[in-house]
Amino acid sequence: MKLILLSLVFSQAMAENLTLESYKKMVMEKDPATQAAFEKKKGAELAQDSAQLLTGVSLFASGGYLDDQRPTTNPQFQGYQTKVSNYSLGLQQQTRLGLKWSLSQNASHTEINGANTSFLPVPNYYDVYPKIELTMPLWRNLLGSETTGDVDQMHYQAQALAKQAEVNWIQRQNDVEAAFYKLLSEQEAYKIHQDSLERAKKILSWTELQIKRGLLDANDVYQAKAAVAQRQIDVVNSETSLRETARSFNSLRGVEGDQVAEKLLAPELNLNQLHLNSSDHKTRLDTLAQKDLNLSSEAGYRSQKEKNKPNLDLTLQAYTQGRSPQYPEAQDNTFKKKDYLYVGLNFVMPLDQSKASHSRSGFAALEKSQMLSEKARLRDQSLTWDQTVDAAQSLAQQVQLVRELETFQRKKADAEREKLKRGRSTTFQVLSFEQDYNSIRSQRIQLELQARQFINSLALFQ
Repeated sequence: MKLILLSLVFSQAMAENLTLESYKKMVMEKDPATQAAFEKKKGAELAQDSAQLLTGVSLFASGGYLDDQRPTTNPQFQGYQTKVSNYSLGLQQQTRLGLKWSLSQNASHTEINGANTSFLPVPNYYDVYPKIELTMPLWRNLLGSETTGDVDQMHYQAQALAKQAEVNWIQRQNDVEAAFYKLLSEQEAYKIHQDSLERAKKILSWTELQIKRGLLDANDVYQAKAAVAQRQIDVVNSETSLRETARSFNSLRGVEGDQVAEKLLAPELNLNQLHLNSSDHKTRLDTLAQKDLNLSSEAGYRSQKEKNKPNLDLTLQAYTQGRSPQYPEAQDNTFKKKDYLYVGLNFVMPLDQSKASHSRSGFAALEKSQMLSEKARLRDQSLTWDQTVDAAQSLAQQVQLVRELETFQRKKADAEREKLKRGRSTTFQVLSFEQDYNSIRSQRIQLELQARQFINSLALFQ
């Protein structure tokens, strides 16, 4: 065991230093799970504004070609072949208020072969016309209620995804830091168990010497030997745990093996980070993500409720057309000819209005349920922060107290060992105090690790 301890101490003395930031950089380069969390976070951030595309202005273009050679009823007028080519280029938008508009420039070329020019003087001509088209819903999607619901649903879904990805990234970073601090704690625990073993061996040596002098009976040496055996078991268990932790530590950075050559360097635990202000009322990111999910579901149900209403749409089309055998002349004639105006109404209603009404009522109830869920989330939100503040304060106090207690237990064990040397104590009492000291040291390591992990978890609050 001494060789193992000396090897560990020597290797750490000669090893390169490894900071937490350097380790996290290694993990980022080698660990696919960490890379996946980062890519998801980056992708979700870039996709946050995708909902705006639903009501954004779009560019559209279309073109077509027709070659009609079917027999005609009046070849003198219609010829034997009609060729038509056309194209359109314009802008369109579905607004949040429900209005849908498009503005386009259109042109077509018509060629009628075989017609009598006496009856059809211009068989080959161009049509050029700018066109505006407006569609306003008067019932379903009135004032954009359905469109707004669709946009809000997609928007809040994207926001929730971004927050959830941020949560996953923070948790992944916390896992990496936990692996670092876990190994650091296991290394310290191994040294403590080694030190405890050496202290037990010294007590055993002193006890055996006193037995030879006839100053103690055999029970004392048995107690001392039992303590050494127990400390040896603790060292073996600690060494096994250390290797398992090192194996996990190495796997995150793409290294195989249960040995860590570097010396880990970590900043001191700052208990001031556990002194939280209850008046800050911070909220966990995952709770904010749940808020977005509630709002997304509410908007989705509102949109679905609207989709079950009858359609009544007012449509307006208007354009001014120029026609000529030559394209430039047709373009010039665009605003010289009479305009085209069309106004229409479109009505569509499901025949089974009973089911449609039930469906609307169902989605209204679902929408209300999401509103109530959001109220419940707001109620629990403040409780979560208050509980976190209390937990942080309690943990800070525990760490401070266990550190003080460790000092007291060490002094108590050292003092009792000196009393034993003067014959004023018993081996059993000394070993009991040594066990208390060993236990409090292990408890201090676990509490400090818990405090570090708790501080890391505070990154989830905003």
